Amino acid sequence: MVLLAFVLVLSVGCEKNNRKSPKQLLAEEMALLDEFYAKSDSFKVWVDRADGDTIDNRETSGLMYFQLEEGTGDTVQVGKMVGYRFQMYYLARDSAGAPTLWDRGNNYGQASPIEYMAGQPNPRNGIYTGLDQGIRYMKRFGKSRLIIPSPIGGGDYWTRIYEVEVTYQSK
Repeated sequence: MVLLAFVLVLSVGCEKNNRKSPKQLLAEEMALLDEFYAKSDSFKVWVDRADGDTIDNRETSGLMYFQLEEGTGDTVQVGKMVGYRFQMYYLARDSAGAPTLWDRGNNYGQASPIEYMAGQPNPRNGIYTGLDQGIRYMKRFGKSRLIIPSPIGGGDYWTRIYEVEVTYQSK
């Protein structure tokens, strides 16, 4: 019985020592993101394919925005209903330790786009601050790629990369 208690205490202690602090997890995410920016062929292709604006807010919010297709009309305005379609990826490491994109899904197969009020992010519904910021640079039928680190994304130490298409904006 004493031996069993000792093993249990030892295993809980070891498990606790293997946990990383939020500061460590964020540092690892940012190091992976910096490596992706510096070494990734995918990132270099995105910069080359950008059709128009490339907005680098890494020093302020962390958002990177690449316009793939401009779209028409006015940019998305705060307080307007917006519809959008997306393909989302997580930035992760492959088995060799290199940065890679991990497909996390899309809404292209759904009958309706996702709708939300621009300027009112709601993380519970997947409308993160960084996603809202990026969409507000866009125009109707515009397509863009957004790199959203977790502090303005899900807060879970996963950088999200979205390919977004704005399908409409209310009048």
